[in-house]
Amino acid sequence: MRRKNALVGVLLSLVSLASCVQATDYVGSGSGDLSESPVSFTRIGLCSSFYEECDNVNMMVISSAQHLPLYKIDDETELSAFKTKNSEEAGLNTSYSDESSFIEVVSKYGSPFFDHHDLMVVYLEATSGGNRYAIDNITVKDGVYLVSVAKTATGITTDMAGWLITIETDESAISSCTFFDSILK
Repeated sequence: MRRKNALVGVLLSLVSLASCVQATDYVGSGSGDLSESPVSFTRIGLCSSFYEECDNVNMMVISSAQHLPLYKIDDETELSAFKTKNSEEAGLNTSYSDESSFIEVVSKYGSPFFDHHDLMVVYLEATSGGNRYAIDNITVKDGVYLVSVAKTATGITTDMAGWLITIETDESAISSCTFFDSILK
């Protein structure tokens, strides 16, 4: 019986290890590097509803990578709906210290922008308000648009913080994409 349990344990470990390797390969550099896309980070309140209707909602499960909710916003109507739905709960009108609010940051996106661009919005919950993040890379590979976010500084505070990351994306660079995802490395 012990050998059988040990064998099952070894097999489960190998399956777990294999899924980690696949996730790492998936995150690797792709042929389409979009890491130079204009990006902004906006601090907001915590908001659980961001997990409910994101474009990668099926990835919000336990896995070897921590997936972050990502929204692909195609036009002014979608941006307006996003702001209306999340404004109160997430405090999208609130600015912290000398930082602009999310509403202020996205006020520049209108018809001219959306004629040839999409706006990607990634939500990140930080366990400390002092943590800071950066885009590690943005890739397009095999029809998948992937944003990799990395922690750049760890701060110790008694609060938690939410962050909305906005990424300007040229429509022609993602025209072949059928899936959009974001992870925290």
